[in-house]
Amino acid sequence: RYTSKVIGTSRFSYGINLNVAVSLMLASIYVEDNAESAELVKEARHNIFEHKVSGDTDKERYESEMGALVGVAILACLHGEIEDCFTIVSKINIHDKPIDDYYTVLNIARLYGFCGMPDKYEKTMQVARDLCGNADDAALIQSQVKLLEACHSEINHRLSEGGKLVEQAFEKRNNN
Repeated sequence: RYTSKVIGTSRFSYGINLNVAVSLMLASIYVEDNAESAELVKEARHNIFEHKVSGDTDKERYESEMGALVGVAILACLHGEIEDCFTIVSKINIHDKPIDDYYTVLNIARLYGFCGMPDKYEKTMQVARDLCGNADDAALIQSQVKLLEACHSEINHRLSEGGKLVEQAFEKRNNN
């Protein structure tokens, strides 16, 4: 159960819809088959483009917009538009304007990890942990904790790999 019911309504978290797209894009990085990788990105892109910024309140619309920006930033990076990705990332700041949606915050943390921003990643993961603890349903808390742990493991692996690649690049540069 990776959905978060919005109190007082029958709607669910807008962030969960984009969590799928983010997961597909990040999974595409590890797929060795180019056709399969392209298909994952295509499906994620479709999910992002189908997403409509929505919500009944300004806060819900803002959270929905931030969730969409995460997807667009990762998509830009996957297409080699690194500058566009970092321009989008610079627009996201959950500490100036807090976000209460667990899945949106988790996706923002994943974006920071993907972009190699460990300080922002750790701070945002802490916000996600805090939000996870705010849930009032034991099964929901358990599923959110499992998702949080899986994302944390994935990002730590990616940051570790990135650090090794940077070291290799510096070594090659120094040898040339």
